[in-house]
Amino acid sequence: MGFSQARKKQLITFLMSTCILMVSMFTLSAAAEESAGFSSLSDFKGKQISMLTGTSFDVYMEKNEILKGDVDILMQNSTVDSISSVISGKSDAVIMDLPIAEIAVAEHEELAIFPECIQDDAYGFAFPKGSPLVSPFNKALKKLMDDGLEKKMAEKWMGNDEALKVINPPDWEGSKGTLRYWANTGAPPMCYLGSDGTPVGYAVDIVMQVAREMDYKVEITECAFSGLIPSVQSGKADLAGASMSITEERREKVDFSDPFYRGGSFLVVRKDRLALSDKAGTAETNEETGNLIASIRNSFYKTFIQENRGNVFLKGFLNTMIITIASMFLGCVFGFSLFFLCRKTGKTVFSIVQTVTGVIVGIPAVVLLMVLFYVIFGKHDISGIIVSIMAFTLTFGTSVFSMLQVGTGAIDIGQTEGSYALGFSDNETLFRVILPQALMHILPIFKGEAVSLLKSTAIVGYIAVQDLTRAGDMIRSRTFDAFFSLISVAVIYYVVGRLMGMLIGKLQKSLDPKRRNIDRILMGVKRV
Repeated sequence: MGFSQARKKQLITFLMSTCILMVSMFTLSAAAEESAGFSSLSDFKGKQISMLTGTSFDVYMEKNEILKGDVDILMQNSTVDSISSVISGKSDAVIMDLPIAEIAVAEHEELAIFPECIQDDAYGFAFPKGSPLVSPFNKALKKLMDDGLEKKMAEKWMGNDEALKVINPPDWEGSKGTLRYWANTGAPPMCYLGSDGTPVGYAVDIVMQVAREMDYKVEITECAFSGLIPSVQSGKADLAGASMSITEERREKVDFSDPFYRGGSFLVVRKDRLALSDKAGTAETNEETGNLIASIRNSFYKTFIQENRGNVFLKGFLNTMIITIASMFLGCVFGFSLFFLCRKTGKTVFSIVQTVTGVIVGIPAVVLLMVLFYVIFGKHDISGIIVSIMAFTLTFGTSVFSMLQVGTGAIDIGQTEGSYALGFSDNETLFRVILPQALMHILPIFKGEAVSLLKSTAIVGYIAVQDLTRAGDMIRSRTFDAFFSLISVAVIYYVVGRLMGMLIGKLQKSLDPKRRNIDRILMGVKRV
């Protein structure tokens, strides 16, 4: 049975009205739920809580008598991402250690610390299991603490005098060797990026003071928090940590020093979500905050000018280009070597090469990178940049191998037969006849793979390499402002990628037979 035109319009109108009503009800419900204030810890049950990947905050949530793990956890790669998630409303709160929370709230007037503590906490430094350094480290730490070091560190790093917040240069002999100390810079005031682009902070100063007492030099390496435990387990670091909580789960993997700081974990929320009487010290918003131009100018200054942070971007950019260019060149050599090997040998070698390249292609680049750094070269003191070049040489080389197979396979077999008939050897046929034609099929794919290689290097921060992306993360963790650092990183990648594409495109045009005269074309078949 059919419907009349008027009946159809009525039905469509009814369906649209129903949809609008449902959306409105859902929106009002969500708005009402968001506007509901937090007056007690139980109000956070069922809410989404952001936390830094690799931390033990999820365990604290489970152990808390009120929450008992009844929250939706959202893992984030940096503290800045967690803060941004709360400000934008994607998360209801972020859990942080108190010193970091206090700095985050000071930087963002729209945030406040919920007063109820999730769990008391203690920071320590992680050592490899059975490390002989733990006992003398603890002995030196205790001596310094008895002499009032804890009070001095608190006054220095948690006070308001920025002029005091510097690490004194090592002026001792260091006769016992060098301590390899790994730390994450996204945890001010424990560890953050200093004006000279090196890690500074409460925990870093503690390590330097203890090293002086033990007569060790200190070599500091910046690393993402999630890479600290693997660095200790693999033996690349003698000790690691800055805001690392001492937990039983971590004790199974590493040994800990005695606590050098005791605090607690707290939730940070938007002030407008608090239902407390004093709104945790709500203040009027600064007029400059509402001024878009002033805000942009301030963000630019903090990201690039203040403390010479532009040099951090420059160092990251140079490392990115070194890894990209070296991997591209070596990858071409590796890929062509595999192709040439398969061309000169039988099916057995070809099968082995196909299996190896299949394994490399099948493993995510970040996993391959970490396996090389923490497992295969775990016991060797090898630069993260070198390991990165190795990893991307393998991945890019397999792509070049596949491109050569596809490109040469697209050339008609008659070209090879004709070359043999003219008296060319197999190598002469390949280099003078087949490859020049195959390049026109290969270069468009090569251009895309080269740009992809550039962007893929963004993962090298997992193995303590300060590339462009990691530099942006380090700046974000210092300024608590994501806009300019992320936009700058995106623009630099885009511009460099475009330039690489243009250069390869220009090479492609110069090799195009349609753009060459007859003499240049015949050069490929003239006998020497």
